[in-house]
Amino acid sequence: MKALTILFVLTAASTLQAQSGGGLADLRKLLESIARASDSGSVPTPEALSERLGTLETVLRSAPAEDIRPLVSVATGCLSSPLISVRKDCLLALSPVTILRFDSAVLLSPQLPQVAALLDDDDPSIRTMAALILAAMRPHPPPEILGIVMPRISDPKKPPDDIASLIAVLLATDSTSTPVIRTILSVVELRVDRGITGGVLGRFGAVRCTNELALNFIDKSLESADAGVRDAAVSSLLPQSGAVLRRFQPRLMQMASDANENARIRATAEELLRSVR
Repeated sequence: MKALTILFVLTAASTLQAQSGGGLADLRKLLESIARASDSGSVPTPEALSERLGTLETVLRSAPAEDIRPLVSVATGCLSSPLISVRKDCLLALSPVTILRFDSAVLLSPQLPQVAALLDDDDPSIRTMAALILAAMRPHPPPEILGIVMPRISDPKKPPDDIASLIAVLLATDSTSTPVIRTILSVVELRVDRGITGGVLGRFGAVRCTNELALNFIDKSLESADAGVRDAAVSSLLPQSGAVLRRFQPRLMQMASDANENARIRATAEELLRSVR
């Protein structure tokens, strides 16, 4: 089965569904047959598939939800395939739906269990892709995702990269509630991992988190003996409003005037101080 053939059917099926109600039954049979395949050579590689995903953009943006929903259902039906290549292909097919459709949260909500199961996949790239899809659901990831991610983020066996991905999902879903922020910070404290700490600081900045626990964590991180943590902390303030920055102004002034401080950190502190003024 060639990647171009599959993508042609994917594209044509969505178009035909809008015009005549046809095509999706054949697409379902095709993808189900791929999901049952036992030979990895019979399915396309994610790289080959990704080259053609751009052809779906116009259809995905303009088609009514009732035409896209069957496509999503068919694609998620392959997520339980024993073949890594099939699971990757199906996630790649779902990615543009997630990103391009403003109603992707509604479209994908019925398939949350199938996508969430891949957060525990044996393949790390699949785990990352599944997390990205959950975090990118529009206009906002559904609250049910909290119940999916919270137990996993506390799993001490999860690799650091997985923890970073799960934190991104949590904050995309809810960046304001104290239980979520407390859970994230408890993981940071438990892991004592510079990468996780810096990643959390960066995520707090990306979502402009103003929860008191998060701001206290940033404040504490600005005093860290680790220059990498201080750098992540001061950089996390760049997206924040002047009102939030005023809280950190005394410390930023110290950092900007400290000749022994890292030059990059001093420059960022100076930039933030200009924003306060």
